[in-house]
Amino acid sequence: MGAVYAERQDRGETDRESRWRVLAVVGHGKLAAVKTDVVVAGTRYVDHLLLLRVADGWRIAAAAWGPAPAS
Repeated sequence: MGAVYAERQDRGETDRESRWRVLAVVGHGKLAAVKTDVVVAGTRYVDHLLLLRVADGWRIAAAAWGPAPAS
């Protein structure tokens, strides 16, 4: 999935016009987990982010994403 994202970025394609939704946030101290989703070109994608609080804000420590499974 990362290669596809990189290829799109190289072509100048972004999904910034897409509306991201935050589905869940769980935090404890300097760590937080966030689940988001977005629909791009008719496909729903789900992201899971692990965030780390640093001196100047939150940083993504790990990420996993992909198309949502069919219902």
